[in-house]
Amino acid sequence: TVTDENYVYPEGNVPAKKVVVSYPVKKYGNGDKNLTINVNTVEEFLGSSTDKIFSNKNIATGQLLGSKVFKGSVSSVKITKDADNSELFNREVGLRIPLQANYFQTNILDKSKSPELADAATFIRFIKGIKISVTENDGYIFKFTPNSVALNIYYTSDKTVDGKTERVHSVYALDAASSNAHISLFDYDRAGSLVANALASANPTTGDAKVFAQGMGGPGLGIKIPAQAVQQIKDLYNAKKSVVVSAKIRLYRDNTTWNSTYANPTEFLVKQKGLNTFLTDMSAYVYNRNFDLVRAYNLKEQDAYYDISITEAFKQIVEKEAENRDFILNVGQYTVSSTGSYIGGAFTDSQNYNTAAYTPNRIVLVGTDPGNPKRASLRVLYVKK
Repeated sequence: TVTDENYVYPEGNVPAKKVVVSYPVKKYGNGDKNLTINVNTVEEFLGSSTDKIFSNKNIATGQLLGSKVFKGSVSSVKITKDADNSELFNREVGLRIPLQANYFQTNILDKSKSPELADAATFIRFIKGIKISVTENDGYIFKFTPNSVALNIYYTSDKTVDGKTERVHSVYALDAASSNAHISLFDYDRAGSLVANALASANPTTGDAKVFAQGMGGPGLGIKIPAQAVQQIKDLYNAKKSVVVSAKIRLYRDNTTWNSTYANPTEFLVKQKGLNTFLTDMSAYVYNRNFDLVRAYNLKEQDAYYDISITEAFKQIVEKEAENRDFILNVGQYTVSSTGSYIGGAFTDSQNYNTAAYTPNRIVLVGTDPGNPKRASLRVLYVKK
């Protein structure tokens, strides 16, 4: 918090107090870097807010409207009058980037009665939008909500009252929230990286010693339960009436290439190959307060691992002759409603309701590595009748 007790408010030269409070953003990556944030005009019609556009689409951009070096924190500003402590100015927490006044003067203020600004449909084809981007490619990821972006035009105009003309300060807020189209673009340059080499040499038949999982459109991993392992449990079920009580996939973090320096995922999206519905375990144990689809252990320690519950799905394979589909894991969390229930629970596309598109987390896990005691494993608990 920085307080200026001798601040003079410029409108009327009012003695005041100015308090600036700064807050660090949550960073994922190289947090010591500064980032240059640019704001450009968009030169391509973005469509409506309901149009589906994938995050690899490049949008034509034009004039640079403004730029600012972001040092990793956002600030609020409050100015109060010395005389009676009344509030003169209050700006909520955020990052403020001044933009070129001439662009808005020419394209909006000077065209206040022109056909280009007659209605919303015409306006969004004339002023097509803005692009917010970062120049550097070796910094960090941080999250912001597009709906919270405020685009304000500050201007002065003449106002005549009782024959007296004075300059009046005004603010015109442009709508940048959810009624508008929002598009994200992510570029990955993995050339020469460990994950690029792993993806290039991935073996879906015998598996890989290390598997790489990454959010924001990055790779996930597949887990295949061998047919002979399934048959072994089936034989126990059929011959000895053994009943599966618990089935879990255990995955250890590979500490030779990844550790707890960065935040590790605490959740994964789990589905069966060829299906886009929730895993049967999520519906079977929806009212069980002790059920967790994924449990993370010791993420700050050397022996970090995850247990993924597939009890109901595995029981159906063993007891109901359901197809032994591969399991697919991706970094992310399922979206929940205000009541705590999973959104999309009854839909055939339930798996689409998640945070995978923007979660920054990533991890390297031990995969199929016969000589490693921390290799990926299926752990089944069963009882005999």
